[in-house]
Amino acid sequence: MKKLINWGLDIYKKHKEIFNYLIFGVLATLINIGVFAILNHFLGKDLYQVSNIIAILTAVLFQYFTNRFFVFERKEQTKKEVWTEFVKFMLARATTSLMDIGIMFVGVSLLLINELIMKVFTNIVVIILNYIFSKFLVFTKKKDANDLKSENV
Repeated sequence: MKKLINWGLDIYKKHKEIFNYLIFGVLATLINIGVFAILNHFLGKDLYQVSNIIAILTAVLFQYFTNRFFVFERKEQTKKEVWTEFVKFMLARATTSLMDIGIMFVGVSLLLINELIMKVFTNIVVIILNYIFSKFLVFTKKKDANDLKSENV
């Protein structure tokens, strides 16, 4: 049993970023879908996009803080770097949020697919795109002298 636990810990350590992204992504998805379902119930199906937008905003704020501190482990930065990162994060999330809204509109209003089924589908698409944007555009690390030396070797 100890070997199995150590094996699992080794795999986690090697792929910590992806595992943490998936864990917090699942939590953000649950927040997104949960807030949507609750608001959609109380506001009514005619206002599903209002419920969707509020759900997205709630999940995005959760994602920023969890991605910053637990996934990409961005801790020591100047205020300017933090704000730049925050703006890039919000722009990336605005892009995928607009895609979410568009896919929801097509699926629910035009194709007449159930709101909750469409919400789950759009979250799968958005999670994949959000990871790509976060990894390669938002939470990029500055290269220091040691990184540059190792690249030249």
